[in-house]
Amino acid sequence: MRPLTAPTVLFALALSGCGTAADTYDSGYAPEPAGYAQGNDFPAAAESAERSAPRPQPMSDRSESKRAQSRPSPAPSKSSGATAGQPQQPSGQAGQAVQAEPEVSEPRVIYMGYLKLRVKRVIEAADEVTRLAKEAGGYIQAMGATTIIVRVPAVDFDASMEKFGTVGEQLDRRVKALDVSRQFTDLDARLSVAVESRDRLLALLKTVRDVEERLQILEEVKRLSEIIDGIESSLATLRNLTAYFTITIDLEPLVQNTAIVQHRSPFAWIRELQPHLVTLHDGKDAFTLDLPKGFVLFEDDDDFRAQAADTSMLRAAIVENEPRGDGAFWSNAVHFELDGRDEELVDQAVLGTLHVRVYRDKDVRPRYWLVGVVAVGDKLGVVEVFYPNEDAYRLHHEAMRNALQTLKVAP
Repeated sequence: MRPLTAPTVLFALALSGCGTAADTYDSGYAPEPAGYAQGNDFPAAAESAERSAPRPQPMSDRSESKRAQSRPSPAPSKSSGATAGQPQQPSGQAGQAVQAEPEVSEPRVIYMGYLKLRVKRVIEAADEVTRLAKEAGGYIQAMGATTIIVRVPAVDFDASMEKFGTVGEQLDRRVKALDVSRQFTDLDARLSVAVESRDRLLALLKTVRDVEERLQILEEVKRLSEIIDGIESSLATLRNLTAYFTITIDLEPLVQNTAIVQHRSPFAWIRELQPHLVTLHDGKDAFTLDLPKGFVLFEDDDDFRAQAADTSMLRAAIVENEPRGDGAFWSNAVHFELDGRDEELVDQAVLGTLHVRVYRDKDVRPRYWLVGVVAVGDKLGVVEVFYPNEDAYRLHHEAMRNALQTLKVAP
């Protein structure tokens, strides 16, 4: 193949800062409509979220019991485009999350909340949560037998939490706030560079007659187009997550059916695993992988966490490899616990070095939960993916499997 001519080389050099087609992320955290910490708490070091007035005040990451001292509600931020008649989807279709969003004041902050409520009748409580979501101009992202994921317009987070909290007796309340303003700025800058570089190459293409040079330019245009598509997808996800608050609500009936749990794991970190809660937090910087399209890594989170607009979430953490075992051993140990919870195993594989199993709950509107383990010396990398409903699972799972093939865990 002939070398590029001088003008072509100059243009190619100008593109060197545009990145690669599949961005690799070296830090992060990761789903669900929550970022809850050890046990069932959020990370102890809270992310503060600053807004220009009028704005919500910085929110704590810590778990709040029903006896915790109440804090003043944040002032509502300006929002437009959220109509009270917006349709709600009890089936939680994945596409619902990517509708037109209300505008959010700068800086951009993602708010995620969790409530555990004790109620007399789960069905009546679910109906009330649905009514409140619709009244707020929001919708139901996903609804299971006892867990509901609600999306409400970004107006007043505390007020929304208080309203949903009245549905039952509050047993647990958690809040996560992530300022993603810097991510917006960085992505916008990268998008501008990539678009400008592609435009220059397209202009150059009109003047080049050499076949080999034209093929090289077209290949670079294709690469830049993939970068642009990925950045635009990440920006769309961030816009959605900042435009709609995500609140996960667990409903606990007064009389619980404890017969479902057949046996429990002897390992504490496995017993604490929950599909829609972050329970593992260490090792944020230990993971690298090529994220699937539509997922965005929260770069300033304390945990490795990446999320899609439909609240599907990837998260990963490091735990001790004690007693010493390989990935297959620990994947079997996880399965022992989840099988004891009557979770249905629907898929299992070895993706690269990661031993993966996928489960769904036995509900008419099931959610899906991937748990993968890889042994790295005296440490274990634990990866979880939460899909809030079947639509989300079908939309993301194949791409997620491909992404997990690229997973690397630092020793």
